[in-house]
Amino acid sequence: MTRSNPSRRHMGIFLGVSALGGALALAPVVLGIDMSSGGGAMILLGIALIFVGILMALFLRKRAQILDRLLSEKDLLAHWTYTPDEWEAYAKKDLLFRSSHSKKTFFLIAFFAVLFGMVFFIADPEAGRFVALGLAAVMLLMAVVAKLSVDRARRRQTQEAKELLLSAEGLWLAGELHTWTVGGARLEGVTYAPEDRKILSFTYSTPGKNGPQYYTVRVLIPRGKEEEGAAVEAFFRDPERTRPQKGHRS
Repeated sequence: MTRSNPSRRHMGIFLGVSALGGALALAPVVLGIDMSSGGGAMILLGIALIFVGILMALFLRKRAQILDRLLSEKDLLAHWTYTPDEWEAYAKKDLLFRSSHSKKTFFLIAFFAVLFGMVFFIADPEAGRFVALGLAAVMLLMAVVAKLSVDRARRRQTQEAKELLLSAEGLWLAGELHTWTVGGARLEGVTYAPEDRKILSFTYSTPGKNGPQYYTVRVLIPRGKEEEGAAVEAFFRDPERTRPQKGHRS
């Protein structure tokens, strides 16, 4: 089966954004647009698009290189495929986990948003109304994003190949890349899921505006691959990182 690398496609899109920025920056000079008639704004916007496009393209280039190595199956720690029945059972559990995690995060933020809104309303009822409307809009947006995230995961699990490619740099599961070696990301740990030792939980963090953002990817160990699963867990736990011996694919 031919596998595509979406990061390379996205990299091309941002290079196009950078090229568009260059065209905007040059337009006032080429077309003779006065600086006070929008030419200055076009130049500033063009320069901003150039830098954003280049920075995003460089970031995506690193992700694309990691995915290229995974898809070429070089230096893999594990390459697992799944039978339809075990994948279906795993997908249901994973979607429940994602949905539960999204709800907990939403309600936690909603609690503090309501608390903040009430305090602001008591302190200044007139301005508090607008604050409440703004917070309500933000919460609605968060609910939509959470719903779309779960729906996207459901589509991937249904449409993409039911396989895992894992290396020391990251993993590719059901068409989705997770890497902990790009953009300041860091692997925090690999452990068995508390409720099911057939699942390995990969937790990694990425830099955020208000501190690290944490992500957890749950990987099913296929039937008959329990020893490989234990070797993978030991590899990421052991500071020496002894490479596990990968057997035949399932």
